[in-house]
Amino acid sequence: MSVIQTLEVPVTPATAEGPNRLLTVGTVLLFAITLAVTVVRGIGDAPREFDYPYAYVSADVSTMARTFAQVGIFHLHGMPVNNNPPIDSLDFYPHWPPLLPIVLSVCFRVFGVSERVAHLLMLCVLVTTAMLVFRVGQRWLGTTGGAMAGFFWLTLPVTLQFGHLVVYQPLMTMFMVAAVLAFVEGRDAMGAVLLFLGTLSSWEIVLVAVGLLLASRWRPQLRRPAVAAGIGAGAGILCVAALYLWNSPQLAVEALEYAKFYMGMSSSNLHLLASQQIQISAWEQIRRMLLNNAWMLGPIGLGAVLQLGKVRVPNQGLILVSLATPWAVWCVVMKNHMARHHFELVIAAPLVALALAWMAVTPSGKQLGKIVALTAAVGVQILIFPKPVINDGYDPTALIRYAQDIRQATEPNAIVMAPLHSAVPLYYSERHIVREISGAEAIAQQLPILRREFPGSPIYFAVPQSLAGDLPAGRVVSATSDAVIVTLPLHKSGQAN
Repeated sequence: MSVIQTLEVPVTPATAEGPNRLLTVGTVLLFAITLAVTVVRGIGDAPREFDYPYAYVSADVSTMARTFAQVGIFHLHGMPVNNNPPIDSLDFYPHWPPLLPIVLSVCFRVFGVSERVAHLLMLCVLVTTAMLVFRVGQRWLGTTGGAMAGFFWLTLPVTLQFGHLVVYQPLMTMFMVAAVLAFVEGRDAMGAVLLFLGTLSSWEIVLVAVGLLLASRWRPQLRRPAVAAGIGAGAGILCVAALYLWNSPQLAVEALEYAKFYMGMSSSNLHLLASQQIQISAWEQIRRMLLNNAWMLGPIGLGAVLQLGKVRVPNQGLILVSLATPWAVWCVVMKNHMARHHFELVIAAPLVALALAWMAVTPSGKQLGKIVALTAAVGVQILIFPKPVINDGYDPTALIRYAQDIRQATEPNAIVMAPLHSAVPLYYSERHIVREISGAEAIAQQLPILRREFPGSPIYFAVPQSLAGDLPAGRVVSATSDAVIVTLPLHKSGQAN
């Protein structure tokens, strides 16, 4: 039987299980071992500092969570703040929904603020998603298929390389898979609640409802889950929009500008340094996006998704539409974002894992051989796929030392101007940092604003030693191999502190 013929055979849980109980036991054992290794590895790596690719994202979310824990969720009206106290209205960050930093802030209050706690929370999200992928696969393809789906989820490059990242998309993906499982089991109300929670986590999940509502026009069996999905996602959008508009309409508008940048409709972003606003042509965006898809999901996984789209199997429409729509639409609409961020492909990982499992358990005379071949291909993929190198343009450990110098040389209520964009100094300095301030002119323009917004707070300028150059007028309070810190006059006519 050819590969194409094999893929055209409908699969049901009964046929996927097959008479070979040993094969089922073997695949479940493979999944269990992989899950155990993931947990042990995650616990061992949990104390690691934010010095890895995209560490500035983890630092940003962790700083928001710490501020929630210090100031209070209700005191801040649920608005994320990506800065340390003292804070003002310009520090609110409405670009993503607030659920992840809120949940992490609760963990910080219970277990203390640390990288370990943040990474362990994301490990819990990863493991929970793995179990949900297993359950969806089990309901769809039988126990063997579920075990293979869980195994493939845990071994996809995007999961292996960025499963520890403290970022919004993994939590949203967990709720997305849980909602799909609820819809597959006919629990539409539960699916709506899960989509509501997912919408409070990250925006991509809204497209699940859009996809189901569109598909229900051609597939009547999808109407009930589509309506439930629309209610859940719609309520989530209204909740987040009302929260942000109530607190700061101006920043809500800024969030739209941020979205335009990552849609490729704007060439600038207020939260990026001018040097970081590298113009990417439409062709380069597409090239990078396609490369990221292949890099993070694997060519075999992408091929399995394409093959799955050609056949008809039970629940295929529901699973395909629910899990493929956020991925497909985000690649088209948010092309600049997808071209820049490898970790975003986690939203596609559940569908790819399920497609690979479907390919593995499709009945054929050589089912064991297919499973072994695909498992071996995963191992080769892990070995040969390179890991992307992404940082802020500075040595990660030096950046942490720069932040620690700021903390040691300044008071807890200090306001610090800095030329860098990275959130790593925010987390490790525990100081209020006004980022992207570089040069005497920018400092002079910002200083009166800071005097007005933070009366009585000492004001500093902190710059990495390599960028020191001409320093503003003031007294140098610290000069190390990593940072030069200058105290600035508190008043126009005042003396340096």
